[in-house]
Amino acid sequence: MQMTENRRWRFKGPEMEGPVARWYARVHADIETEVIGMGLGGFSSFTTKATLEILKRRAYTPGRFASLAAVSPFHTAAITTEGIGLEVRLKKELSQ
Repeated sequence: MQMTENRRWRFKGPEMEGPVARWYARVHADIETEVIGMGLGGFSSFTTKATLEILKRRAYTPGRFASLAAVSPFHTAAITTEGIGLEVRLKKELSQ
């Protein structure tokens, strides 16, 4: 059996509404804030922002991590976000 994964690399039209659009805009603003805080020069700022914007396209949202955790042996996840960081803590309950 062959499994394939489909991803949308660019959001256009109705897909760019609601939670996805809000997440995308917030992450863009977070990237700006993080790079400004790094105190980089013009060229370094540009290349860092460009790199992070490219990586953003492949990033999992907190909801996607929660979905992955739900089908994993862990079943639950504590997810926190701060700036461009995302922390996921998985905890497996021991059966007695």
